Amino acid sequence: MKGRRPASAAGSKPKPRLKSIAPPPATPAGWFERLTLALLITAYLGVYGTAVWVKHRYFLYTDFDLAIFTQAIDRLAHGSFWNSVRGMNWLGDHSSLILIPLAPLLAPFKNPLALLWAQTLVLALGAIPAYRLTRRLTGDPVAALSVALLYLMFPAVGYVNLFEFHPEAFATAPLLAAIDDLSDGRWRRGLLFAALAMLAREDVALAALGLAAFVLWLRRPGARATAARLAGLATVSLALTFLILQPMFSRGEAEYARMFGAWGQTPGTVLANLATHPWRAIEALFSTPGDPGDGLLKREYWLHLLLPVGALPLAAPLLLLAALPLLLLHLLSSRPQQHAIAFQYTAAVTPFVIAAAAFGLARLGRAFGAARSRLATRVLVVVALAASGFANYQFGPLFGHSRWQHRPPTERSRPDDAARRLRPFRERLVARIPPDAATIASFEYLPHLSARAELHSMHHILSGVYTFSSRSYPVPERIDAMIGNQGMEFRNAASRERLLGLIARNHLRPADGFDDAVLLLRGARDTVSLIDVAPRMPQRVLAIRFDDEIELVGVDPVSAVVQPGEVVTLITYWARRAPVTQLFATNTFVLDSTAQPRQFRARYLGYGLFTAERWRQDVVMRDTYRLVVSGTLPDGKYRVAFRVAHRRFGNDDREGGLAHASIAALNEPDQSLQMGSFEVRRAR
Repeated sequence: MKGRRPASAAGSKPKPRLKSIAPPPATPAGWFERLTLALLITAYLGVYGTAVWVKHRYFLYTDFDLAIFTQAIDRLAHGSFWNSVRGMNWLGDHSSLILIPLAPLLAPFKNPLALLWAQTLVLALGAIPAYRLTRRLTGDPVAALSVALLYLMFPAVGYVNLFEFHPEAFATAPLLAAIDDLSDGRWRRGLLFAALAMLAREDVALAALGLAAFVLWLRRPGARATAARLAGLATVSLALTFLILQPMFSRGEAEYARMFGAWGQTPGTVLANLATHPWRAIEALFSTPGDPGDGLLKREYWLHLLLPVGALPLAAPLLLLAALPLLLLHLLSSRPQQHAIAFQYTAAVTPFVIAAAAFGLARLGRAFGAARSRLATRVLVVVALAASGFANYQFGPLFGHSRWQHRPPTERSRPDDAARRLRPFRERLVARIPPDAATIASFEYLPHLSARAELHSMHHILSGVYTFSSRSYPVPERIDAMIGNQGMEFRNAASRERLLGLIARNHLRPADGFDDAVLLLRGARDTVSLIDVAPRMPQRVLAIRFDDEIELVGVDPVSAVVQPGEVVTLITYWARRAPVTQLFATNTFVLDSTAQPRQFRARYLGYGLFTAERWRQDVVMRDTYRLVVSGTLPDGKYRVAFRVAHRRFGNDDREGGLAHASIAALNEPDQSLQMGSFEVRRAR
């Protein structure tokens, strides 16, 4: 009959869209292939497991996320969701429900390293679905192992591993496994992996929505139902977070909606503006109007994602489009951290990039025909591995040189001389804090104190508000210990007043210290001198006024023989001669025999705690500073000199310069004052 299809065609099922890159039948993986994959994963575990151990040992974690989640795991074991480091119930911050099953496994260790090594392990396991997906698509074991290696070398994976601890790292491998299973029609297992990934954090649901669109595009039997289930799971996840958990447990301590203020004040307004201004949204993926620096950061973001895989994902753009909801979330945000790979925000984007690389590799290999497909595929992976090595040299997390990287990592992955020489002193301070003491700590000490019920981050006390919020942070009522760098912490007078009031109310007294690090304990009996009323006159009297407000009465000349890493004590005497309108700082230099500076320290006079405006007029004060000698200084004699600088009171005390001295030349052309010398002599 005219217009009727043949019976065979009428009853046929829709063909899968991936048929164009379907591989020839592949042989099962042999023992050598599986062993190679295991060795690659083991090598990653060894490298990054050691790296996170080194970072923790040398106090190189300088944010508060690791401490937040270490305490969250510990408190979960005690039946509590309260997090004193964050200052709120962590379910009201991010719904990282994956922590609940992790708690019984990690809490017994009471150590941040347990979380860091667990994070390293789950990230390493992402190589398995990367290998399986490529093996299935290409039928080539060499290509499959190469893509697994590309994943393990992927700079974004390394940065997620090294930057603190974040539950979203537990979404990377499950999302890759979900893409592998769903693209092959293994619906149930794919849904299971996607659901597991969504437990990591609420925004992974956006990745699941993109993945649902990809599944729908496959047009396989059961694809529509699976896409609907996947979208339903994502919707439930988002509703649980934004309609139940955050309204129940958050009272404005986290105002993340402010990140999208340029697009609207409510989620509905943001979505409406995206729908009505699509080209503006697309433009925002690559540039930021009025901020060329941030625009450069966004363009580098794409380079950092595509170069390490040889731009192979461009041959399979639909998988990259599946990541679009998540990419929009990050790149439309006003936070530049979300526009860089040096932080945790690529954890759920990486699976799409790696999977797209596998699909792109298979598609490009097939373009050369069946006879030359395997050769073409292997040439392409060699090019991709070379690009990955080059990318790691340029901007990688372990051995990169921060080139083509407008925003480099904020934390060191290897200790420098300062970290090495200060480590034993920092460990000594931490060891003196009782395990049940309610403590305030600056960032570098937080992870080492996080397995306790009450721990507060000093930055909240100094800022006076919650992190990413305008809500006032309540100063804790009872504190037993405070530890941190007091040298250059303070940005304005309000910060000092909050901290000084807390110290006075809790009877905190300095119990130990070195450089600018100070440990204060409640009612400490064995105290150390920081800044106090001088018990005697200085050995060398100077009487030099600065800005007509304070006077350097004199110094005790330095004369010591030390080993690298030991302490040289610097004692200066001061007096307030008039009302003080600014902060005063000392810039201390250690000079070698050629007058070249070999060590430098800048610090507020009086440790920032007891600054000059608080001194009684005309009362001589003694400032005692314990300088830890650099471990890189060779044996020999070194002079100690310092200059006096001022920093104006106000919203930003960092603006300032050299203070005006009453003696113009100070007997030195650079206006520095000599404090004596010490000799470095290593033990034989």
